Amino acid sequence: MANANVLELETCLDECIAYCASHSKHDFVPFYQPRLEQAKQRWDESVAVSDRHYLAWKREFSEDRIAWRKVSTEYKATQNALRRVTALGYPEETVRYWDEEILSDAVAAMIDYLEERRDALGALATDRIDALNRAVAAAESEDSSSDAALREFKLHVLFRAQAMGTMSATIGDFRVAMRRVLGKKSAEYQSIRWPMTVAPDEPVL
Repeated sequence: MANANVLELETCLDECIAYCASHSKHDFVPFYQPRLEQAKQRWDESVAVSDRHYLAWKREFSEDRIAWRKVSTEYKATQNALRRVTALGYPEETVRYWDEEILSDAVAAMIDYLEERRDALGALATDRIDALNRAVAAAESEDSSSDAALREFKLHVLFRAQAMGTMSATIGDFRVAMRRVLGKKSAEYQSIRWPMTVAPDEPVL
């Protein structure tokens, strides 16, 4: 069965609330008006919160990319430094910063190479090992922050879906009550743009 889209539900909910505000004479209005308003408040809040968490995740994801770009930069700087001193046998492959797993393996291999040659390379090895370790630690920390932000966003997407379900159900209940009292041919009933699939006048196949 097809589902109503968000715009249909939002438009209908606003029209239902506006209808209640100007038709308090009907017995069903005092019962449904606060429920409709609560459904709107819950929906609006869920949208605002999920949007905020989405932006937070995107910000953390961007910082995560920057951190891994720094790892890639330090890895290339190490290759250049070793090239200048005509070192042999160091990892020479080019690795893009977005290939995190491959980059991590390459950096680990580079650190192993430097550790094995500390005596021969002296301060260069020590400086490069420290720079690589710091960059990797920062990137892994950003990974954790990005993952946590994504989990929060997904949780609030679930709340948003639940709020949408409440909005749809509340509209459906109000539609049924209004139709039962006024009839589906009533001008008042037809003045609201009802979503086709929410408590329809006729069964939807």
